[in-house]
Amino acid sequence: FPAEVAKMGKTGIVAFKTFLHQAPEGRDSEFIGLTMADDGEMYTGFREVAKTGKLSAVHAENNDIIQSLIKQYRSKGKTQPIYHCKSRPKYAEYETVAKLLLLAKDTGNKFIFCHVSTPEAMQMIKEAKAEGLEVYAETCPHYLYFNEEALTKYGAYAKCNPPLRPQEDIEKLWSYVSDGTIDFIGSDHATYTIEEKEKSSEDIFTAPAGFIGVDMRVPLMLNAVNEGKLTLAQT
Repeated sequence: FPAEVAKMGKTGIVAFKTFLHQAPEGRDSEFIGLTMADDGEMYTGFREVAKTGKLSAVHAENNDIIQSLIKQYRSKGKTQPIYHCKSRPKYAEYETVAKLLLLAKDTGNKFIFCHVSTPEAMQMIKEAKAEGLEVYAETCPHYLYFNEEALTKYGAYAKCNPPLRPQEDIEKLWSYVSDGTIDFIGSDHATYTIEEKEKSSEDIFTAPAGFIGVDMRVPLMLNAVNEGKLTLAQT
């Protein structure tokens, strides 16, 4: 692994991207080199990335917490769409962001926090920037325009990782857009067929996660300018 990181770092790439969990069941071959499965791999892996001087883009959620909650909810028959949100609590995100910020301080690694969904995580990133750490934050339109009630209304079509959050968090996220803490708005675009999204209407945990929306970012952000939520220059 260290040798591969060093080799890739010399190819002209601008960043590494990793998930922070084991490969999904049955998809091991797809995820070779795409995950750091535990804290030990993170501790070693990010040190190697830091040596290359490249950025590390991360999906920051604690998979141990998530998998434990999914198991608990399934055992109780709680597999309705809203339990996707409940199985991925805000703590699972901001705990991981906090851990990675400690690693950034310890290793000098430069992080991009992808599709951040919680104001708690954003506040930590804001403070880290003020301390001089080179870290960047991304969020997505669905975290700014949809709350967790969309799961009840749209089911798997509103399933994304991290999940949608309560309305009060949406309002707080906008403040981090306007003050510049959020560096860019991504789409996290993920396309699936109707059959894939609806393959199990009885268990939300079996449906693939992901929103479409790459074509909606600019219109939505321009509309946000009209609403006074950010400036035209920020778009």
